Amino acid sequence: MDDQTKRELTEYVDRWRLAAPALDEQRLSELGCLDDETARLMTLDLFSMWRPSECDEFGAELVEQQRVFQLWRQRQRTHP
Repeated sequence: MDDQTKRELTEYVDRWRLAAPALDEQRLSELGCLDDETARLMTLDLFSMWRPSECDEFGAELVEQQRVFQLWRQRQRTHP
């Protein structure tokens, strides 16, 4: 990394370091002003990002994975 890039990265980090407290204060202020319906809609929007389709198995893969791990642990206990 050359000196110019290092300076630019340092300036970038310094700007964020200065902005962070103000952004945090703004975030807390905005969260404090949320009404229940707005918070509910925002939560649904976030959920739609990780569950984009209307028809899914609602985490069935994770449940199956945990079942497999549980079986493995049980077998480890009985057959070390």
